[in-house]
Amino acid sequence: MINTTNKVDCCGCNACGDICPKDAITFETDIEGFWYPKVDRDKCIDCGLCEKTCPITNKLDNGNYQKPKVVIANHKNIEVRFDSTSGGMFTAFADTIYKENG
Repeated sequence: MINTTNKVDCCGCNACGDICPKDAITFETDIEGFWYPKVDRDKCIDCGLCEKTCPITNKLDNGNYQKPKVVIANHKNIEVRFDSTSGGMFTAFADTIYKENG
């Protein structure tokens, strides 16, 4: 069972909640709006899937965590960029798909 007592030990990705077969993990937000898991011990069956899927636990326990590749991009049109939360990349991808009759 996942037990997050220190905020730096959780990235709020919700992977543990998604993998839980009994829906025993819910998320509460702190005062800053970050999610942290809360386990309902009555529902938990101690299957360990939450710990196996956690990127933080695996990084610390296994030592085999690989850094993800990161791609940074933004739209050339500054108006699109300012109206976007993704740097305008969704608009750029969508426009390309539409042009190709996707």
